[in-house]
Amino acid sequence: MPMLATTEGDLVMISTPNGQNHFWRYFRMGERGEHGIWAKQAPSSDNPMISADFLATQKELISERAYRVEYEAAFLDSSGRVFSAESIDGCLVPEDKIVAEGPFYIGVDWARYKDYTAIVVLCQHQGKANLVFAERFTGIVWSAQIDRVVEIIQRFPQAQILTDNTGVGDPVLEQLIRAMPHSAIQGLVFNQRIKGDLIDSLRLSVERGLLRMAPNPELLREMENFESRNGKLEAVGGYNDDLVIALSLANRILPKSYGIQILLGDIRRFAVRRILKPLTRFAQAG
Repeated sequence: MPMLATTEGDLVMISTPNGQNHFWRYFRMGERGEHGIWAKQAPSSDNPMISADFLATQKELISERAYRVEYEAAFLDSSGRVFSAESIDGCLVPEDKIVAEGPFYIGVDWARYKDYTAIVVLCQHQGKANLVFAERFTGIVWSAQIDRVVEIIQRFPQAQILTDNTGVGDPVLEQLIRAMPHSAIQGLVFNQRIKGDLIDSLRLSVERGLLRMAPNPELLREMENFESRNGKLEAVGGYNDDLVIALSLANRILPKSYGIQILLGDIRRFAVRRILKPLTRFAQAG
């Protein structure tokens, strides 16, 4: 798209559906006739070179889901996907609609070489969590990472900060506290249950439209490819999840206006889950 910004040229995209990703978003805009985009769905049954017998055989050989994607051009979410495309789209707003007013809540996920260190800043406005800042970086020494995170935190006075305190995060957290002794900084050690609670809470916020964010390609890509498989919550191969984790940390310390509480001495908090029946959606021919 940047290469077409000054030429008013045309872009043609042809693809088999691969979940509800950026290609799906363009297709949906074309269906609605937005921004001069035109969209056409072409299932294999429309191709005169493909026989009905061939399609019938394929339908028996592969799963119904695979058949719908490969031969019916159906846009389907990955079966293990945590954040649905519809719920993510429901959180997207233009950047000028994001209100950045304190207090601020900051999540930091540390990494050194392979992954990214990610930092996300939220604030609360009219009952919504506004994402006011998100950044990730990699391949720099710890001291430079600390300096970068300190510089970002200083933009948001009187913020509460929650960081990953697992593994390498422990000594880095200590360095951050020494660098900012008057800031409200906490660490959280991850295990499977805690990570599940973090992601469940974030998923609930996304599904209920309680998160407002401008389109951020890196964060959107991570959310689109974050899955639950074999009891693990993580990015699919070839993708990262650092911004998702940082967002879940900021979301954890954000005051919530929802939740189930049972008063038996101390407050006990239970994760709220929504059970969704599977929906079938076919794109209409444009």
